[in-house]
Amino acid sequence: MPEDEVRKIEIAYPQAFCRAAKAGGARVCGVMTATGADPEAGMKYAKIIGEKEKAVESVKFDFLGLYRPAVILGNSNTPGVLGYVMPLLHWAMPSKYHSIHKNDLARAMVAQSEQAFLAIAQGNPPKKATVKILEYKEMEPFFVNGESDEP
Repeated sequence: MPEDEVRKIEIAYPQAFCRAAKAGGARVCGVMTATGADPEAGMKYAKIIGEKEKAVESVKFDFLGLYRPAVILGNSNTPGVLGYVMPLLHWAMPSKYHSIHKNDLARAMVAQSEQAFLAIAQGNPPKKATVKILEYKEMEPFFVNGESDEP
């Protein structure tokens, strides 16, 4: 896919969605990016995803959760065999590179957003726009036992 198309999908569309959500009254947002996201990265994909994070941060929600999964299990884009192999390798790699089941990722995104929304609803909004980056360890408390290991 040409880089301009990747940039449109990975940066322009998410930023436009965030702007529309903010214009519609949203104060909390969650965006999935990827492990290694860094606008200064040498690897093109990590750089684009880092630029995506900066683009959505510019919208200035009260709370923005940036979710950085590594290998996402249980979706049609990930080969099923990785569901068996990746958990076997967790011991040998830093936790931010651990595989995560799509349902666990979704639960972490919803739970963090609900916590932020509840704080705002109770009159305890952050004093300034808060951006929280969540990698595997920060998402792990929301996993359902055993599901992350399923193919």
